[in-house]
Formats: sequence, structure tokens, C-alpha cells
Amino acid sequence: MLSEHRRALRAVRAASLRALDLHREILDRERQRLRRERQQLRQVAAHAARAHRRALEEAQTTAWEFRDAWEQAKREGQKLLRLYDRYFGKKARVA
Repeated sequence: MLSEHRRALRAVRAASLRALDLHREILDRERQRLRRERQQLRQVAAHAARAHRRALEEAQTTAWEFRDAWEQAKREGQKLLRLYDRYFGKKARVA
């Protein structure tokens, strides 16, 4: 009878160890899957951040170019106004 109990306990222990090994294997697979997903999310986020950074830099460059063009147009407009005033100022005095 004692040997039957020992055999039963060994069988239970062996089944428990198999279940534990299976559980560990499942957990390991799940951890690996989660690692892969996390890595993919990081890559997608990094790609989106780089694209956003490039778009922002391009927008800033364009804004600087427009600002420079605006400043130059203002200077040229002021020059034209001075020439206009000189021309019409002299003509108005002559007439």
C-alpha cells in the first residue's frame, strides 16, 4: 500500500513538473511575443517621430524663406516709395 502511495505521489509530482514546464514554456512564448510587439511599436513610433521632425524642419525652413522674402519685399517697397516720392515730389514742385 505504501508503494502505491509513493507511485501515486511520484505520478502527481511528475504531472506537476510537466504542467510547470508547460506553463513556463507558454510564459516564455508570451514574453517573446510581447517583446516583438513592443519592439515593433517602438520602431513605428520612432519612424513617426522622425517623419514629424523632418516635416517640422521643412516647415521651419519654409517659414524662414518666406520671412526673408517678406523682409526683402518690404525693403524694396520702401525703396520704391522713396523713389516715387522723389519723382512726384520734384514733378509737383515743377508744375
